[in-house]
Amino acid sequence: MTPTHYFPRELTLPTKGLRRILPLMLAVASVAELATAPALRAQPIEWTVTGTVAFPGPANDTIAGSFTYDFPTTTELFATISLTGDPPYDMNYVQVSPISSFPLANEIIASATTGPTLEIRFADPLDGLNVPDPIAEVTYITSTVATDDTSVTGSATPVPEPTSLALLGVAVGLLLLSPGPNRRGRRLHPDQPEGL
Repeated sequence: MTPTHYFPRELTLPTKGLRRILPLMLAVASVAELATAPALRAQPIEWTVTGTVAFPGPANDTIAGSFTYDFPTTTELFATISLTGDPPYDMNYVQVSPISSFPLANEIIASATTGPTLEIRFADPLDGLNVPDPIAEVTYITSTVATDDTSVTGSATPVPEPTSLALLGVAVGLLLLSPGPNRRGRRLHPDQPEGL
């Protein structure tokens, strides 16, 4: 009988361990990216804004809407803001063509179809570093008068990028679909007796 020699198997990367840890690493990276994404974006940031504003009169209105702001060029690209509540302030305000050259990079402007303009100033620059960015002041402007708020609450929050959400979804999916640990004994070679 010819002696059988058992050779150590080839050196390979532990793929089973990588399959278990890779989805976890992707999930951690996705969460970290979601947390820091607004500050690191080179492209414009889309924001949602919510709050309440009181004007003299008294007039109390709710603010809701969204806008897109490019911080490096200090350009507001788009805005749609609704004030709901007391007249004459309650209407939709829209800005569809880029507006630039805001020196403080912390305000947006939108106009109603009937003429009035709404300016919303935030406490911090719209760079995504201070999130949420509190509303500091709201001004309602007509052709004859500018009315500042008497009190305002609310803030703007960046919308997560779809790629960040997709990356997080893939990571969680891989984590859930990855096989559990293999509990069966492993043999180095199919002819090797068990226990060696």
